[in-house]
Amino acid sequence: MKRQNSYWFKNTVFKEADKPARTVFTGPGELQVGPAPEFEGSPETLNPEEMFVGSINNCLMTTFFYFVRKLNIEIVETVAKIPAS
Repeated sequence: MKRQNSYWFKNTVFKEADKPARTVFTGPGELQVGPAPEFEGSPETLNPEEMFVGSINNCLMTTFFYFVRKLNIEIVETVAKIPAS
């Protein structure tokens, strides 16, 4: 049996006193994060709920485009919306 590759994706969350938390990723940099406004957070920062739903949506999109490239299909535009509660 062929051994499959193993991939590690990392991030670090920093929080200081009353400042917004920030998440630092190994690739794209950092983002300010905090609780959703419904839980007394700022509407100007990303929250774990949005990031979770966004990660699912992005996973579906990147998988879709992986097969689009493999099958040499041209896509002009695509939009994917995932509401969650």
